[in-house]
Amino acid sequence: MTAVIDGLLDHEIPNGHIVIFDINGEYAHSFAASTSRGKKTRPLVLGPRPGVDSGLFLPHWFMNNEEHLNLLRASEGVQAPVLQRSIADARLAGSVKGTDADQLDNVRTTLGILDALAKNTMNSEAPAAKQLKSLAAVLTKNASRESPVKARWERMAEVVPKAIAKLALRDNVNYQVLTAEHRDLLARLATILNDEVTAALNDLGLGSGSASADFDAPVYYSLQALCDHFLPTRIQLEQAVDSRIGQYVATLQMRLSRLLADGRYDFITRIEQHADPLGSYLKVLMGVDPTGGDATSDWPATAHLHSQSAALTAGPSVTIFDLSLVANDVLENVTALLGRILFDFAVRSQPRAEHPLLLVLEEAHRFIPARQGPAGGSGLSASVFERIAKEGRKFGLSLLLASQRPSELSETVVAQCGTVIAHRLTHEADQSLLRHATALSSRALLDQLPSLAQQHALVTGVSTGVPVAVRVRDVDDPPKSDDPNFINTWGNTDKLADLPGHIDRVVKDWQGDLT
Repeated sequence: MTAVIDGLLDHEIPNGHIVIFDINGEYAHSFAASTSRGKKTRPLVLGPRPGVDSGLFLPHWFMNNEEHLNLLRASEGVQAPVLQRSIADARLAGSVKGTDADQLDNVRTTLGILDALAKNTMNSEAPAAKQLKSLAAVLTKNASRESPVKARWERMAEVVPKAIAKLALRDNVNYQVLTAEHRDLLARLATILNDEVTAALNDLGLGSGSASADFDAPVYYSLQALCDHFLPTRIQLEQAVDSRIGQYVATLQMRLSRLLADGRYDFITRIEQHADPLGSYLKVLMGVDPTGGDATSDWPATAHLHSQSAALTAGPSVTIFDLSLVANDVLENVTALLGRILFDFAVRSQPRAEHPLLLVLEEAHRFIPARQGPAGGSGLSASVFERIAKEGRKFGLSLLLASQRPSELSETVVAQCGTVIAHRLTHEADQSLLRHATALSSRALLDQLPSLAQQHALVTGVSTGVPVAVRVRDVDDPPKSDDPNFINTWGNTDKLADLPGHIDRVVKDWQGDLT
């Protein structure tokens, strides 16, 4: 893999862009500022510890509808539709509509309190009077400001004072209950206000029967607010149609709460809003400084970026995502989202392929496995990279894959490989896959695969015209992927003396802030 990248760097490609998904933490060493490879490029290493301090973060609001459903494992029957609408509500709350949504929720909460007071047989008249007086003040305030639903606020602000006058409730008495006539008037008031609130929510695109925002739009919203407010509110709205909605969505709420409570996922779930988040992220992927050199920028990883900026001088950009410490249960979500963002950017770019990018996947069978998902289809990550393999080239997005087990790779991706560089393979399944994926004229040559020497390979595909046997060039500063020398290490008494300290250092780093 490194030899192929070195071959690319032999050319003058100042507008070259390479993104490496490094699952084993091997490539930062190869692109260090002191290496010849680092001097030829503008390397940026993100990671390995997930978080803004290392630059390895991925805002949750970049996820599209499918990625949200996959992360939270929302079932299609009830959970998926409720989650979709809740997220759309949360995205809209970031706009001026959010103020109206909060205030409308306040009106409904007050009506709920009044309903409870109407059933109170001990002390209800004075508390109800105080609630109505406070509600009238809130409605008047909202009716006086500019709003997309100003007319709704004005109608509500007009109705409540009339109801207060007709009810003539006293707020200076104790242990007085509401009369039947009071309860009847309050019920009619609640009906009028609830109708106005529902109509206002529909006008804002937040109602259960209204069209909502694009579920896939990468617009900021707070995942904590989704959990604490928007999802419960949406459940309450939908329960007007089916009272069992809350039971159906309980497990989804539990999964969302667990995700937020797990610090391993903070690099996804707890990224604060900042200026131009999507544009900044794409600039990093394409080797552009998102801060414009401003050390005070609110981009979350500004300090990390500027700590490496001295090496970002000239040559093609190389952005390395060190994913070695990313939790395995979200690794697929992370890689799928990164791949999909790159593909969407390439598709939307005009003119087409104006800034081509090479995406490098080390241990590619981890990203694009041949095995199928639980439902019988490809996993989320595999689907993304299969689409890139099939359609990406015409948009300027290409894949460079490395795997020691090609039989564990998606056959769709292997079949799309324009050039195959095959090193020694002894497993029959690996050999068989390559035979089916290459031209008929080269299949006899592939019989040599089990006996190839180290650094020797067979190359077949569009780059050679005819199949050829080659010796791969030596590389300086290779990735840290060499096998350990067991005998030499076992014979080193200094290493034995350092073993307790080594264990202590690993455990301290492993446990993090929990000790």
